[in-house]
Amino acid sequence: MAAVDCIVKLGGSALTHKDQLETLRAGAVQKAAALVAKLHGAGERRCIVVHGAGSFGHFQAKQHAVACGSSTGSAVSPRLRQGLCLTRLSVTKLTHLVTDQLVRSGVPAVSISVVIQLKPFGTWKTTLKNVSQAGIDTVKDVLDSGYVPVLHGDCALDLEQHCCILSGDTIIEILAQKFSPRRVVFLTDVSGIYSCPPDKPG
Repeated sequence: MAAVDCIVKLGGSALTHKDQLETLRAGAVQKAAALVAKLHGAGERRCIVVHGAGSFGHFQAKQHAVACGSSTGSAVSPRLRQGLCLTRLSVTKLTHLVTDQLVRSGVPAVSISVVIQLKPFGTWKTTLKNVSQAGIDTVKDVLDSGYVPVLHGDCALDLEQHCCILSGDTIIEILAQKFSPRRVVFLTDVSGIYSCPPDKPG
């Protein structure tokens, strides 16, 4: 599989006010999109963008325990189903806003989180939260057609527990294995990568 030039991760905390439901940091999204546009304009044509959910999706997922799914063999509760639907609705709102800003900035960005086949939900599956099927072919097709795929942390169908949360970081790990990018860039609201939340003592 052909290598990509760059995978860019836009952190959910950098794009949103994580403690305020569905609250965008519009200026941060514009700056991030401008950086991706600069990369693309400088010849980084085979580029993939992955963004976190931030305050879009986290509230709903936590309230309905979407990450935990259902116990093996037990019926899926209406509450869990509702939570999955609400989480996806929220996350795809953010994807629309991010992709819109990328396109406005001159990046030929295409969200592949649409409900019909082109999405982590449905084409990416997990088993006990570990990726067992990745929607790599769709990403490759979008890249090969000259577009910049935009993916995001999402709900995934899980073969053992009905559903779970598939993080943007896990998606990047799989994409890096498959596409061997020359670089992976993380845009965050803190100065580096930490082993725990940087506002946590110690």
